[in-house]
Amino acid sequence: VEDTVTSAMSDLLADVPAGSTYNVVCANIVADIIIRMMPDVGALMDENSVILASGIIVERSDDVISGFEQHGFKIVERIDENGWCALAVMKK
Repeated sequence: VEDTVTSAMSDLLADVPAGSTYNVVCANIVADIIIRMMPDVGALMDENSVILASGIIVERSDDVISGFEQHGFKIVERIDENGWCALAVMKK
């Protein structure tokens, strides 16, 4: 029996229709993936949209917050519970 593992890289936002905007964007996934989407997610938001980012281990929360701030976002709420962090984020 031969074991085969297939791996592929994906662009999480590639299938979102161009010009679309959303009131709420949810990302319940690991910190590295949230950080990777930061340069592109702002184009899907208007001035009042919010990103709900969770699935972030507390040890990586500063990296995620710093990344959001570097890409023109502000943290409007942070909740830590049982070693996990959730953020509500908006454009500055």
